[in-house]
Amino acid sequence: MKEKKNWILIIILLITFSSFLYLFYNNHGNSSISNVKEQETPNTSLQVSETKQWIKNPTFESPIEPTWFWTNGTEGDNTDLNAFTSPNQANYGIMGENRSFTLVSGTINNSINSQGWKQFDNEGYLQPDTAEIRSYGCYVYHRWQDGPNQFPSVHWKKNISVPVDMSSYLITSASLEVIFNASANANVDTPNDNGSWEFFATGDSATFYAQISDTGYNPPIYNVGYNKTKYLGQQNASQPTILTISDSPLSVVSEIDLITALNSAFEKDPNHSNITITLGIDIYCEDNIYTPDDDIFDALIIKSCELSFNCTKRIDHSTSLSWNQIGDELDPHITEIVEAKFNFQYKIDNLWPTIAPLSEIRFFINDKLYEAGTIKLIDAGTSFQEATTGGFDVTGFIEMGVNISVSIQVYLKDSFLFDEKINISITNVFLNISYVLTLPDYETDLQLFLNNENKTTSPFLEVPIGELINITTKFTNVSTGQYINGAQILLQGDRVLRNLTESLIDQTYYTTINSSSDLNMGDNFLTLKTQFLDHQTRVINLRITVRKIKTEIIP
Repeated sequence: MKEKKNWILIIILLITFSSFLYLFYNNHGNSSISNVKEQETPNTSLQVSETKQWIKNPTFESPIEPTWFWTNGTEGDNTDLNAFTSPNQANYGIMGENRSFTLVSGTINNSINSQGWKQFDNEGYLQPDTAEIRSYGCYVYHRWQDGPNQFPSVHWKKNISVPVDMSSYLITSASLEVIFNASANANVDTPNDNGSWEFFATGDSATFYAQISDTGYNPPIYNVGYNKTKYLGQQNASQPTILTISDSPLSVVSEIDLITALNSAFEKDPNHSNITITLGIDIYCEDNIYTPDDDIFDALIIKSCELSFNCTKRIDHSTSLSWNQIGDELDPHITEIVEAKFNFQYKIDNLWPTIAPLSEIRFFINDKLYEAGTIKLIDAGTSFQEATTGGFDVTGFIEMGVNISVSIQVYLKDSFLFDEKINISITNVFLNISYVLTLPDYETDLQLFLNNENKTTSPFLEVPIGELINITTKFTNVSTGQYINGAQILLQGDRVLRNLTESLIDQTYYTTINSSSDLNMGDNFLTLKTQFLDHQTRVINLRITVRKIKTEIIP
């Protein structure tokens, strides 16, 4: 009897202890699991391999700009290269040329090309009695009754401009012609005149001349044409009388010296395009006797002036011109740049001169020179050809986080004279970039229903043994709110492992489990996990407690 009582006591104690454990675990378990919310688990993101042509308008369809734009370099002479377009191509023009300039020609102030002459005093000298510009040219009359030696003088000047910067040209030839005539009285003393002079030295004379200078008439001033009379006024019994000089040209310096004068004058001008030509007449009246002796120059005339030159364009070293494009950035989800190939077609419309063997086409990717891609212009043909077969490997030049820029440049590495125009053209510019793109997962939402009750925020349930439990989920795209069909939703526990069934009509995933066959007595911890391509994986941990009796114990 005593032994039986002991067993009853033991059983009561066990039941009481079990009830205590149940209540404790149920209370603490609810607190714990209620904090187990939906969990985000990164899905294996979709990776896509793509190759994209990065150049916009690669064949230069109109309009070309602003997608393509051109820029000059910072060295050399930008007038040597010109950018222009034609159908389906961009061009670089080498601006070689020969030019001819007639700076002045014809009768002074009485010809279309000889207007603008003005008269000036020659500083430090007396003025002749009469000096002016008449319809037939620059005119001087002077009479001097012998006294002290006298040096009257007068100038006529014309500023001349050319429409180019002469520092960009080399003068290859030049010519000057100044026509003058003169008449004098026999009283003008010459070496061969009859008579006796107490103080004769050289006699009387008139000097006609032409000068080239800068527009400020600053030294050096170049005398480029000259004639000094010696026998004008000659009259004696044994020599011919010379009282006139018919139209005659001044003696002109050599062509080399004339070119030097022009170059010097243009060089001193800030714009290298303005010079001054000066025509002058100087008179020397010599006091060679004590008695009165009039020296009369009846008419000293500079009739006309013609100055012209030819020049050839200088092509300067380091001159460059580029056609450029600034493209898009790479997609930030690109995880690997597999390969980048760059290529273009080019041609030249005339064979490149052999005097400039170093000049080239080159290109930049993201402002970095691809040195292996240099093409010498002397090797260029007159038909379009690829820069290289298969393209240049520029993989190492492609960067993330920056706009991908391309620049194709003509770079003149030679200094040379060039009298032609040559056009270089490009088309079919391609930059093919192959990469791996990891697409971001779409954000998702998962709702849980246990026996038709929303248990998303409190995923636990208590049921008696032998009861069926309906588990339903709704799986949606957060941004669109749309139902996601075709997903895999797995239910996993100690005694259950199955995929939920999809209901396209209800737009849900569901399954039914049996608390007897699929669960254990007591607490059962299960996991619902979603899986769908390109979408976030969602995980819900839930607890289902199975009890033997149907009377619910309130925690």
